[in-house]
Amino acid sequence: AFRSGDLPTALSFLSDAAARFRPLNVPTPFLSQDRCDVLLAAGLVTEALAEADTAVHDIERAHGWSTKRAELLLVAANCALAAAQPQGALDRAQSAYRLFRSQQNEWGRAHARLVLVQARHAIGAITGRLLRAADDAAGRLEELGSGEATQAHLLAGRVALDLGRRTEADRY
Repeated sequence: AFRSGDLPTALSFLSDAAARFRPLNVPTPFLSQDRCDVLLAAGLVTEALAEADTAVHDIERAHGWSTKRAELLLVAANCALAAAQPQGALDRAQSAYRLFRSQQNEWGRAHARLVLVQARHAIGAITGRLLRAADDAAGRLEELGSGEATQAHLLAGRVALDLGRRTEADRY
């Protein structure tokens, strides 16, 4: 339903699935991630952030998988960005980054790094250091074959423009 663009039906299916798991009293991180995706697509950013934060809390309370916790923190960071809460995004992305680093998860680390740069940019910390971080994030995501590499290159270009470096911005 989500892939075909029927967001209300997708949310209904996800709610039904969650209701079936509720009596088991177990975290449902996969459902939460899917629900966040659908909520973000529907423009319900506050609800998506609440869902992500609840999922992080649930998995922490259950002493669940640290790998899934890192992924949920990254989802929550993206939701916080969408909800115009860059400091919250920064805090969540830093936590995700640390977990991904301890897990030696380069893919997760590279994606968390992108959210860190996005959050710092949204906060307004526009410096040459931020440009280098955006460039590094774009390069690493490209090396990993991530579809987010394009977004990182565009962000680096925006940072370069904000710094008045038009020639560098054109390169991105």
